[in-house]
Amino acid sequence: MEALDFSNNAHLTDAHLLTLKNCENLKVLHLDVCQTITDDGLAHLAPLTGLQHLDLSYCDNLTDAGLAHLTPLTALQHLDLRGCCNLTDAGLAHLTPLTGLQHLNLLKFCLTDAGLVHLAPLTALQHLNLSFCENLTGAGLVHLAPLTALQHLDLSSCKELTDAGLAHLKLFTALQHLALFGCNFTDAGLVHLTPLTTLQHLDLSYCYNLTDAGLAHLTPLIALRYLDLSCCENLTDAGLAHLTPLTALQHLDLSYCENLTKDGLTRLTTTTGLQS
Repeated sequence: MEALDFSNNAHLTDAHLLTLKNCENLKVLHLDVCQTITDDGLAHLAPLTGLQHLDLSYCDNLTDAGLAHLTPLTALQHLDLRGCCNLTDAGLAHLTPLTGLQHLNLLKFCLTDAGLVHLAPLTALQHLNLSFCENLTGAGLVHLAPLTALQHLDLSSCKELTDAGLAHLKLFTALQHLALFGCNFTDAGLVHLTPLTTLQHLDLSYCYNLTDAGLAHLTPLIALRYLDLSCCENLTDAGLAHLTPLTALQHLDLSYCENLTKDGLTRLTTTTGLQS
């Protein structure tokens, strides 16, 4: 047996996890939304040293102490901890031996800038979700500098992320997907994205401070296929003109950008490969 899925199982307890100790070939384990599992239950996972994919999302009873039991799982490539509301910086310290991790989801984690230092050893990371970690600031992103393999980074609704914080993103030249939904940076911050020429997907929706001038900084991102500017209320036709070099663009979301006109959209669609 290589995969088990106990998602949304309200009756699964710590004692049940004890029965997994002999599943030496287990590679994939889904325990998401198993809200009766506690730190004691995670202790029973320690023998599963071949585990590659572990989903513990929305397991509300887990604490930092529980993550200590994951330290032996050095084969892990995918770890999902989103919505585990009791986990903090101290818990992340237990993940530093998991240097094979490629996917890490920390959505709504009680994380601060200091906690990001524990991610620095995880240099194999390709996908990192820090969305809705509302205590993070741009200063914390400096700790992510060693993660040059990142292809997918989600910082959505990290509301303390400013222009200066975006400067730390310029090192991630392998990025293909960047989500900055609902952040508070300004036009000046977007200049730091210009080195990210491999970006294919960029979400700037609900970034209320952006204006036409900011879109000028997107001109070098010629690999972009998907761009979300919905609810960026200050944009006008003049801003759309900066997007005409993005000939690979297939999807552009301009929902609720009420200052745009049909003429501006027409000029854009004649110079790009827009499909929607």
